[in-house]
This record gives sequence, C-alpha cells and structure tokens, in this order.
Amino acid sequence: MNIHPLFVHFPIALLSIYGFFEIIRIKAWQNTTWIRPLKTALIIIGVTFAYISLSTGELAEHALNDRSLRDLVEKHAFFADIATYLFLFPAIAYLFEGVLATSFATKIPEMIKGIMVWYSTKLMIAPLRVMLAFLGVLAVFITGALGGAIV
Repeated sequence: MNIHPLFVHFPIALLSIYGFFEIIRIKAWQNTTWIRPLKTALIIIGVTFAYISLSTGELAEHALNDRSLRDLVEKHAFFADIATYLFLFPAIAYLFEGVLATSFATKIPEMIKGIMVWYSTKLMIAPLRVMLAFLGVLAVFITGALGGAIV
C-alpha cells in the first residue's frame, strides 16, 4: 500500500504558507508577537513532514512497477530533496532561536550556545531566509507538478 500521498500535502501546505510569510514581509506583521512563533511552527512541522514524505516516497519508488516512469520519479525525488534541504537550514535557525528563548538555554554550554546564536543571527540573516524560502517554494511547486504528472 502506497502511503506517500497521505503525507505529501502537509509539507506542501505548511512550507508554502511559511514561504509566504517569509517572502511577503509586511511591516505590520514583523512587529507582532505572533509572527515568529507561527513561522517557527510552520517550518519545523513542515520540514518534519517533508522528511516523512521523502521516506514514504522512497518506499513508493521501490514498489513502482512501471519502468517508463522511472526518470520522472527520479526528477520528482531530486526536487523533493532540494526543497527539503532549502527549508532545513532556516528551520534549524528557528529551532535554535526557540531553544535559546527558553529557560533550557541556561543548561547549554557557552560554546554551543555561541554557535547557535551565530547560526541563527549572523549566518541566517533575513535576506538569506527570504531567498531560501523563495527557492524552497519554487522547488515545492516543481516537486508537486512532477508528482501530479506521475499520478
């Protein structure tokens, strides 16, 4: 039984909505208390479901009997990998920011905390997050189009 279709729509929706909020930077939203937790939840849950979708996609690919679809499936899998990794890097930054904002941060060694701060504030600056979100959403759409062609 192919369970891949049960999972693929979650990362498509969650990561597309995250991308919308990251790309369309409405100034009134940026100053609210709800935007950062929302983007954090969308990207972390979206990337988690993307990895589940990658795993179930691998299972579906191994069960594929129609050899004529092999090239199309490989392209679909390639863009799914690209989309997942494009969203993974900002997801780690949002995860680090969330952890650093909790009381658990006091238990993290200073060197590790410094790396987390550097990654989330110096490396993953807003323009880079916007670019990764744009490219990620583009990769999600290409992946979805190829998936639709396979079906």
